[in-house]
Amino acid sequence: MPRRALREGAGRPAWTGQGIGSRLLLDATAALPVVKLHCFQANTGARRFYEGRGFQAESFGDGTTNEEGLPDILYVRRR
Repeated sequence: MPRRALREGAGRPAWTGQGIGSRLLLDATAALPVVKLHCFQANTGARRFYEGRGFQAESFGDGTTNEEGLPDILYVRRR
């Protein structure tokens, strides 16, 4: 898939549920025994996505450690 298509389609409802994000996440993390990422607490769609792919919430932040100042979650997936 062309990079432009990914950039322009990211987050668009018509692209949701097509398996693109799952495939990108799998390809990007396949060789990693541990994957850590942050997600904003208010982003319920992203939370559902990561939790559905085996990520577990490890800690909850109040936003003081991120640029946006929004409460976040540290997600971790271990193989």
